[in-house]
Amino acid sequence: MGLHKSCITDETKDSTVCNLSSIAVKSKDVAPTKLTINNWSEFPAKGLPHTLKSLYIEGLKLCSLRQDILSLNHLTLLSLSNNEIEKIPPEFGNLPSLRELYLSNNSLGLNKNPNWQWLLGIQVSKTLKVLDLCGNKLEDLPKSIWKLQNLITLKLDNNILNKLPSSLGRISTLRYLSVSKNNLQYIPYSLKHCGLEHLDISLNDFTPEETGLQQYGTQWEFYNSLVHIAAKAVLENKLSYAPNILPKTLVELLDNSNICICGKPVLDDKCLIKKTRFNEFSSISFILVKDFFTVQCFICSPKCHYYFRVIRIYNLILNT
Repeated sequence: MGLHKSCITDETKDSTVCNLSSIAVKSKDVAPTKLTINNWSEFPAKGLPHTLKSLYIEGLKLCSLRQDILSLNHLTLLSLSNNEIEKIPPEFGNLPSLRELYLSNNSLGLNKNPNWQWLLGIQVSKTLKVLDLCGNKLEDLPKSIWKLQNLITLKLDNNILNKLPSSLGRISTLRYLSVSKNNLQYIPYSLKHCGLEHLDISLNDFTPEETGLQQYGTQWEFYNSLVHIAAKAVLENKLSYAPNILPKTLVELLDNSNICICGKPVLDDKCLIKKTRFNEFSSISFILVKDFFTVQCFICSPKCHYYFRVIRIYNLILNT
């Protein structure tokens, strides 16, 4: 005010101006981007900061997902390991930036029919690259797991899985898959087509007898309906699709499709089981206790069935 008054009255001889560098300025606290919570007392009183990019809430015996996590739009890494979480809400699939999700040692498998709707979320299906579901008492994995189209690492160790969905072969980005300490009887042959580099299937059963195709019917069905023709066109050309633009029957057929040993789509469950060795998966680094494992093969045509039988005989000759 003194300076302002002197300017008006033209009395500026004795007036001095302070050096701005000497004025103390109180800056606001920098918004946190990482938060680790190992105790209930460590939860922020005003809720989780919306600026978080990494969040670790571990070992607190949480039974459900906190609702305030669903509003963390900048979150790229979330670890909820060593809790007692039994379900993930469908809204979780709307997190726009999530790249890594660690849910090991929870209870997602306690519910015999777990809700996997969050996998279908438009955002998570595009961004998630790492998914850890180890130690969750899981008996099954949903076919919709293939919706995670940018997934690179999938960890499923220490569950009670007896099979894997063949749809895993539709995740072209999948490079690391770990399924040790389960009850697997076979793995899907389709894994050969997804670019997998590392596969840990140690400490599993792999004990079923080989089955021929006749167990599932010897009569080949050639589909000529518009639904099947449309489905094959979508799959073979790798076109994107969604329930809001295609009929429900077509979407269900597409979602439940399998992959033939030749890499083409299979629209039925015509398959067989066989034992194999590493030479058929030579591009993959294995961790396996036994010298063989069992695969489930889907067949799209009599031609592929014949090819399969030739390769099988060839491998038998090599291994004798």
